[in-house]
Amino acid sequence: MSSRRPHSRALSQLHPIWRGIGCLLIILIPLIAYGLADFLLKYLMGQNPSLASSLLHPLPGELSQFQVQLGATVVLSILLYLVISILGSLLYSLLGGSRNAEVGSRIGTGFRR
Repeated sequence: MSSRRPHSRALSQLHPIWRGIGCLLIILIPLIAYGLADFLLKYLMGQNPSLASSLLHPLPGELSQFQVQLGATVVLSILLYLVISILGSLLYSLLGGSRNAEVGSRIGTGFRR
């Protein structure tokens, strides 16, 4: 009976590559969101010159360009995280995650039923 316990415990652990991918996404999502926010603000300032002048020379008490870009980065980070979570959930369900609870731990391990 004790010989079965380590085997089931090994299946419940995630493969280390998935931890690495998660760590990489924690770093990449804010960087991608910052780039998108920068692109979005430059595009909007090209479309509306009065927005550009108000962001480049803010009055006291108004938001500066950096604060607007930081807020856009936070919003875009959340949206990117949601999109990646939905795609991950779809992939998990397509691989049989609802039928086999351990399918997430079997990806990349070479273990098959």
